[in-house]
Amino acid sequence: MSYIDFKEFKASDHYIDLAFVLDDTAGVLRKGTLVGIKTSSKKLVMTRRTHATGPAEGGEGAKITIPVTAGEESRFRVGIDSVYFSHAGSETDLGLVTEVDTENHKIKVTNTSTIAAGDPIYVKDGSEVAIGILDEDGEGSSTIETTRKMKKVFMHGIVNKTSLQNYYSEVDAQLPLIKFI
Repeated sequence: MSYIDFKEFKASDHYIDLAFVLDDTAGVLRKGTLVGIKTSSKKLVMTRRTHATGPAEGGEGAKITIPVTAGEESRFRVGIDSVYFSHAGSETDLGLVTEVDTENHKIKVTNTSTIAAGDPIYVKDGSEVAIGILDEDGEGSSTIETTRKMKKVFMHGIVNKTSLQNYYSEVDAQLPLIKFI
């Protein structure tokens, strides 16, 4: 992640960060990952959010396949994440992720719905709203005894959005104290 520095200020004058514990299901998260707070554990997890790049495709039974931007399909976990989408102010439960196709950049879900290009697709576990940007690498843990599990989260300053792991357009409004350039 890159920060902009001005010669009249120290680098530490440009940002505010706070320490949070990573959720035990978070896995390995890299510096520059947008994170939110998971409602059930009150700990950090990656903000799993993307946008459909086209209409959903019908599949076998009730399942549909949603095309997404290359690389963004890997944000979702098979058998763990239930996803939602929003269209024209209405939110719809798409059900459990049953397949992540990294070759064709698609995710398959259990419920059918009409999805259009640009519709946001996200996990609704509290982390769908970013609270900041992870400022150091970390690995989730179910214990909080060790301080190494506490990770700094960047919450105010200037950030180059191309250096973020999981940037999405709504984050500009979710993090109004960060200037994305």
